Amino acid sequence: MNKKLIIVFSILALVIIAFAVNYLFSSSIKLNPPIFITGTIVTEKGTVIENVTKNIEVDAPAYLRVKKEGGILSGSEIKVVYHTGEAPCVNPIQSAFDIRKGNTIEVRGVATADDTISTCESKDYYIKILGAADSPQPQGAKISTEQECKSLRGQWRWDNCVLPASDVGKECRNDDECQAACIAELTPQEKKLLSEGPGKYSFGKVGHCSEFVFGCYARVNNGKVDGILCAD
Repeated sequence: MNKKLIIVFSILALVIIAFAVNYLFSSSIKLNPPIFITGTIVTEKGTVIENVTKNIEVDAPAYLRVKKEGGILSGSEIKVVYHTGEAPCVNPIQSAFDIRKGNTIEVRGVATADDTISTCESKDYYIKILGAADSPQPQGAKISTEQECKSLRGQWRWDNCVLPASDVGKECRNDDECQAACIAELTPQEKKLLSEGPGKYSFGKVGHCSEFVFGCYARVNNGKVDGILCAD
C-alpha cells in the first residue's frame, strides 16, 4: 500500500479514537451549572423539602431546603438561609422557624452561593408562605392518647389533642385570616411601650399565623398591635 495512504489512514484512525474517547468521558460527566450568580438579588418560588433548625443551639445557620419552581433550572434544590450563627442577622425572620415541609413559599434575598439565597442581609428581603401543607391529622382519626397526639406534632391539653394549624407563617392582618391566631414579632422597645398599659400605644404590623391559639402573643387586629393577649 502506498506510504502516503498508510499515513492518512493512521491519522484518520487517531482522530476517530480521540473523538470516541472524548464522547465517552464527556457523557459520563454530569454538569451542574450554577443556579444563581453570587451577589445578585433574586426572587424565587418553591416547595419546602425540609426546615433545618436542629443546630440552632450551637449557633449554626437555620435554613430551608426548597425545590425551585419556575424559571431557569426549575426543579433544582436550593437553600434559603434565614438565621446565621457566625454573624448577627440584620433581618431575622422568626416566623420562618415554623415553616413546614410542603409549604409553598416565595423568597427574596441575595445569592450567597451558586445554590443559596440569604434573607439576612437586608430588611427588604422576605419569606412569604403562598400555600400551607396539609394538617398532620389523619382523615377520620380519633386521637385518644397523649403519645399519639405528640406523634402528630400536637399538644395534649385537658385530655384533648390540639393539633397545629396548617397555615403557620402565612401573612395576616386579622385572626380571621388564620386557623389559630394572627401574631406579630415585637422589638424590645415596642414590648416596653405596650407594657405601660393596654390601648396606650399601637403599632402598624403585618403579622403571621401562629401554630396554636394558646400562649401569650402580640395579636394583630386590622393590621395593628395595641397589646399582648394571653390565651389558655
